[in-house]
Amino acid sequence: MTKHPSTPTDGTITLVPASRNLLQAELNDPPAVFNILDVDAAPPYWPPDLNDDDSFRHALNLIPAGAQTADWGFYYVLLHEGGQRHAIGLGGFKEQPDENGEVEIGYSILEPYRRRGFATRMTGLLVDHAFADPSVTAVTATTLPDLIPSIGVLEKVGFRQTNLLDGILYFSLLR
Repeated sequence: MTKHPSTPTDGTITLVPASRNLLQAELNDPPAVFNILDVDAAPPYWPPDLNDDDSFRHALNLIPAGAQTADWGFYYVLLHEGGQRHAIGLGGFKEQPDENGEVEIGYSILEPYRRRGFATRMTGLLVDHAFADPSVTAVTATTLPDLIPSIGVLEKVGFRQTNLLDGILYFSLLR
């Protein structure tokens, strides 16, 4: 697998790799996370929906022994706005690509930053990041049928629904 650039950005948002230090801070000293990220203020509603100690432990387990970050791991979403940096979400790869070259993404934006296009921008950066590796054949994602904004994000980036199984919608974007 090709190693990716460490901080995908579109000039407005930057995806900062979830390092071992950041993830350990999430689990043991949450206020330290925002010092490490060098953001202007810690959001009082952190972490974003669908993120908890289990997801942080999973992200930590994606980092190979002796490494500080995973090539296929989680990212903190930082917004650069008005000369300030804000932590606005989390996203990334749930695992490394499988034997078929498929890799699954996930994303979550804090409530005050939703409906402003940031999830779509983040998803686009994750897709570009994945397809920078020539062995990746598809990027996949799942969501729930009642999460209409999440479905909209995936469709805006070009994903197509491939299945509905046990109440979960499956999406895919082919190379």
